[in-house]
Parts: sequence; structure tokens; C-alpha cells
Amino acid sequence: IVVGKPNPPMVEAIVELTGFEPGQLTMVGDRLYTDIAMGKAGIRTVLVLSGETKRQDLSEAPWQPDLVCEDLRELLDVLCEDRT
Repeated sequence: IVVGKPNPPMVEAIVELTGFEPGQLTMVGDRLYTDIAMGKAGIRTVLVLSGETKRQDLSEAPWQPDLVCEDLRELLDVLCEDRT
């Protein structure tokens, strides 16, 4: 049995271990077909463009992220803005 991205049992295991609900979780990654596909398990997704995926790849992607950031620094800025 393989339990990894983007399989929903991975999210189920995290929920069981942490007590968080899927809607309280966020997957941050640079791959549409694994990291962002985790959104089908009911979690939020953030795509960072500092890795494999480029912005132009989004137009043909079957999965769309909830948020797109150029890099982790921009994600940190967004998170800090939300706290103020």
C-alpha cells in the first residue's frame, strides 16, 4: 500500500494524528500533479512558483491552487498581512 501525495488517505492520516479537520490544513508545494492535487482531499493548496511549475502551466492544469505565490518569501508576506 502506498500512501502519499495526492492520495486522500494521507490527509486522513494527518487528520487522525493531529485532530485538525481537512479544511484547517494547507498543502504548500511546487508541483501541480502531487502537491496541488491534494486539494481533492478537501485541503487548501498554495502553489509556489520557485520550483517545478511555471505560471503558464496553470492554464492547462486539471487542479488549480487556492493561492499562487512566486516563492516562500511571498507566502510569508501574505501570511503576515493576514495576521494584521
